[in-house]
Amino acid sequence: MKWILTAASLLVLAGCTKAIIASPESQNIKVVTAAQKKRCDFVKTVSATQFIGPDKKGDALKMALNEAGGMGANAFYVISTTEEGGVKGTTVLGEALRCKF
Repeated sequence: MKWILTAASLLVLAGCTKAIIASPESQNIKVVTAAQKKRCDFVKTVSATQFIGPDKKGDALKMALNEAGGMGANAFYVISTTEEGGVKGTTVLGEALRCKF
């Protein structure tokens, strides 16, 4: 009986995970260095946090790039990535930019 409850709990948790898909607008965003961003115009500071999943850091970055792409940015500078255990998740903080490459 105990294993049935455990299995059911895992299935419920698995159902809560959602794959983060890169939006069409974010597919061409280039992640730039501090030196490269000097030639760019600032659009907005972006923060994205992912709480669950096997690749929280990658998914948080995809979420941030999706938001930046929706603002018309073509570049993104990562200010910080904070990874915390438990339910706190992983947060990517960065700058959405418009650059002339």
